[in-house]
Amino acid sequence: MDASLPHTRGVRDSEARLCGCGLKIAGTDSHQVCSSCLGLEHAQEAIDNPGSCGHCARFTLKSLRRR
Repeated sequence: MDASLPHTRGVRDSEARLCGCGLKIAGTDSHQVCSSCLGLEHAQEAIDNPGSCGHCARFTLKSLRRR
């Protein structure tokens, strides 16, 4: 975990970190930026082609659709 990034408490006491844009990144998400910064194309690709992103591969299909 990068000590230079600020942290905040998320749901269920899981540690979240802040993206450069100011939005939260869940502690369970290994992406370097938030889903908003990743964009719709990235999210759609993760749903259409499971395994296309190693970070997204950790999420269930239900979680990917919520993002």
